[in-house]
Amino acid sequence: MNRWEFETNDGKPLMLYGNSAEEIMSKYGDLVAKVVRICTYPQELFDKLTALPVRHRDSKGREYREVNLGCGYCTYRISKDEADGRYYDLVQYRRNGGRLVEPYLWSTCSASEFAELYLKPVPEKKCGWLFSVKEVKKLCGKSLFKVGSITVWRDADGYYYIGDSREWGKRKKEEYAAMHPYAKTAVLISFTEGLYGNMRRKWFESEEDWLEYWRKITAEQPSYAATLRYEILKRGYRKLPVEDRKLICRLSYLNIERELQFEQVDTVARWWAKYNKQFLEGEDLLRKIAQEVQDNE
Repeated sequence: MNRWEFETNDGKPLMLYGNSAEEIMSKYGDLVAKVVRICTYPQELFDKLTALPVRHRDSKGREYREVNLGCGYCTYRISKDEADGRYYDLVQYRRNGGRLVEPYLWSTCSASEFAELYLKPVPEKKCGWLFSVKEVKKLCGKSLFKVGSITVWRDADGYYYIGDSREWGKRKKEEYAAMHPYAKTAVLISFTEGLYGNMRRKWFESEEDWLEYWRKITAEQPSYAATLRYEILKRGYRKLPVEDRKLICRLSYLNIERELQFEQVDTVARWWAKYNKQFLEGEDLLRKIAQEVQDNE
């Protein structure tokens, strides 16, 4: 059975199945005005849809398959014309994202739409804090948006990247310029300063430089102020130049744009956080990113 493209009486395209254009015109003459073309059977497309194993075949001959979404799975079914063994260009599917009750109704779309949504291959990539700002710009081009101080990029395969702009800003560059000449002697100190003993962290050129600073602030401290204290956190300044530091994280893959078509931002963020717990704590940042993606769609 062939698929034909017709033009309806109001000038819109319409796809119909039949053995011939004449047969279809005789059945739907009050709807269609003229035949436009016979549609080529998309063998490669249906090879892709049938590559996954059949999980079940019902009494109507429909074949049921499952595709893993990473955050649940999608069951889809397709059927074919027994006369020639060709599949109809119609896919029915329903998603299960770990809900207690699986959705009962089936959604419907064309084979090409389903393949674009669920069968588009995504290359596996190593994720984590792997890239400098220079490298991520080369990979992704311009950033998508910012969430506070967090800059977000997206590459052509749908992977997202994040980094805190404060880590490559003016202060960090000034710190490197000041401390790099004292790489062997520099110390990072955590200390309290002032009446209320507020905690600070700061690099000093050497321990002697720090002790001189410490003697000065303790000498100026009034007797009724909080007791000052300090701790040497690091010895030696081993940081790379800011432009060479791996400050950007490639997040584990989840098709955020697709999932936001079906799920709430909080649900998507929770799934996404599960796959990125080795890189990030909590889901607040990912929720904000998912919200931005939804708002910018």
